Amino acid sequence: MDYLEGLILIAKDNKEILFIIGILLTFLESFFPVIPLFAIVVLNSALLGFTKGIIASIIGSCTGTFIIYTLAMKFRETLFKNYNNEKMDKITSWIKKQGYIVIFFCYSIIFIPSFLISICAGFSRISKSVFIPSMICGKTMLFLIGSYIGYDLEEFFRSPKKIIVVVVVFLLSFIVAKVINRKIN
Repeated sequence: MDYLEGLILIAKDNKEILFIIGILLTFLESFFPVIPLFAIVVLNSALLGFTKGIIASIIGSCTGTFIIYTLAMKFRETLFKNYNNEKMDKITSWIKKQGYIVIFFCYSIIFIPSFLISICAGFSRISKSVFIPSMICGKTMLFLIGSYIGYDLEEFFRSPKKIIVVVVVFLLSFIVAKVINRKIN
């Protein structure tokens, strides 16, 4: 236990390096979905503080996610030029039709790999003007929840009020996303 406390003290003394590491880890998660994003977000918040933890997580994750989306858009034709599948066309057209809500909702849920969402959005040719805000809002919602939990982890599990706050914030964010989607369309 003393070893872990020592590492935490060293880490807290080197916040700039931690900030860069936090960005890099969330960036890498975009390409390697086996890295536990939510754990990184909680750790960023615990070590960097609530605000800096969220900022580091958003910068790294959104940058990596946008690169994956751009690559999927660019290489869609190359990968599928000899592959004509009705199911795929149906799925991609449904994703494109739903747009903002689907992307926002998927990015704000921890259990759906952002790698797959980015590829599906790129293959569906969702415009950048829809993809970027919905991705940023969805990830920000997930990171706010993760940072809220990570900022005071022990207190979170002791207080049912905090759990209720997380559920309410998620529901409110979904309602706001629907309103924004209506205005975009």
